[in-house]
Amino acid sequence: MPAPEVHDLFVPGGQTAVLLPVLLVEGIPLTNSYGEAEIGPPQQIPVRWKWCKRQVTTRDGEVVNIDADVVVGLTILPGSLMWLGKLSDFLGTGSSHTNKEPELMEVVETPYTPDVKMRVARRTVSLKRYRGTKAQAYT
Repeated sequence: MPAPEVHDLFVPGGQTAVLLPVLLVEGIPLTNSYGEAEIGPPQQIPVRWKWCKRQVTTRDGEVVNIDADVVVGLTILPGSLMWLGKLSDFLGTGSSHTNKEPELMEVVETPYTPDVKMRVARRTVSLKRYRGTKAQAYT
């Protein structure tokens, strides 16, 4: 039986998401000429996705609307993009049967909660709706 901190990731018939991570160069996020984070290639990861509506205040003092909380099994940097679904259904991978543009979400917060002995951590990310398009994510 998995630890309670990661139990949500091992539910039979669990959810998957497509992650478009922020690219790193020597541990520093890579940015384009506009100061926006460069996005890497998509990858599929197991998640527990929960839609919600709440507001948080970022470290900069900006109030942000959070649209989803997602339990993940790896460290994800703020600025990364996520989409609920399988990689094979992600528009642009060649096997999607719909012409609907996917609703990308941007990672805002990445809190984690370790267990008492610091062995396992519950990693969650808070997401807001991505204001750009998928094409803008790759430029």
